[in-house]
Amino acid sequence: MNKLKLITLSLACGFVSTMLKAQEIPNAAQYNTIQVAILLDVSGSMGGLINQAKTELWGVVNTVAKAKKHGIPTNLEIAVYDYGKSSHPAATGYIRRVMDFNNDLDTISKALFALDINGGDEYCGYVIKTAVEELQWRKNDSVYKVIFIAGNEPFTQGSINYIDACELAKAKNIFINTIHCGNEQSGRSEKWADGASKGNGEYFWIDANKQEKFIASPYDSLIEVFNDSLNTTYWSYGAAGNAYKQNQKSMDDNNKAASKVAYYARAKSKANTQLYEKKAYKWDVVSKTKSDSTFIETAKDEELPDNLKGKPIELKKRIIAENAKTRDTITQWLNFYTQLRENFVLTERQKNIEVSDTKTLGQAIEIAIRKQAILHGFEFVD
Repeated sequence: MNKLKLITLSLACGFVSTMLKAQEIPNAAQYNTIQVAILLDVSGSMGGLINQAKTELWGVVNTVAKAKKHGIPTNLEIAVYDYGKSSHPAATGYIRRVMDFNNDLDTISKALFALDINGGDEYCGYVIKTAVEELQWRKNDSVYKVIFIAGNEPFTQGSINYIDACELAKAKNIFINTIHCGNEQSGRSEKWADGASKGNGEYFWIDANKQEKFIASPYDSLIEVFNDSLNTTYWSYGAAGNAYKQNQKSMDDNNKAASKVAYYARAKSKANTQLYEKKAYKWDVVSKTKSDSTFIETAKDEELPDNLKGKPIELKKRIIAENAKTRDTITQWLNFYTQLRENFVLTERQKNIEVSDTKTLGQAIEIAIRKQAILHGFEFVD
């Protein structure tokens, strides 16, 4: 084989190798996504479950933040349904889609805090089928798609057979994990365990009224200072920007009032660039500028915050760049102190180990995600 043919073959092999590598490391939004649909029983006895959903969101987010595929951070999307509420229409199974898949964490938190309870009939098969058919599930099988359904009444209630609903989910490569609010045996006898088996998922039984004990640390006041400072670097733009900005502070306040454990876990989530800052591009100037380099040149002056209005474009860019640097510094400190807090709390717990197999909603979700996401190529780095 002459030299020209060798060179041609070498180039061809290099091209093929490059193409294969590109296929191995796909676009994060299309392939590195975890879609989580949470179906919550909001009948009269489920106040504890709803409180766990509100306050344990951030532990789930921080677990997902540890997942990567091909070294690329994970994109998280969460949808929420509530079911078993008498004020919801009987014709549609007493269920409601609270929100379709969303990746704005403050919006998700707001939706959870808006949930309330009211007695009703709990139709598990109906709500699973509805979630499978209504939600915007990504079609790519590389995406980890999962449903968590939590409640305390028999899994067999309603006109939709839960087995048929689970088969629909399996056809779309969606895992069904069931979370029974009660003891293990009653959950098995009421077919919650069978629902998980039919849905290729995990069966959990939890104490819906259990609350994680708060342990204060020497770093808490510093975390609060940096969390508040981080908020000041978010500058809203556009017609809806101010509402998002106000919601950021409201969710800080709501989580702190509901659970200090939730507040500090939320602070850690807010320091995660992939899952928090990048998803704020719809309303925050810095996030939008990072995702769209032409934004400041095309944005209308009246849509910008007051500190940017009327200034030359180059000056606007410098001001935004300086704010971005400030945010990066604050984020680094917030990450540093939240990690110190986690280490401190872990050490304190080890001094007084409580032996208990009883889990909460958030713990069950975290366990299942860790176990199932690896089947779709995700790796967790603690």
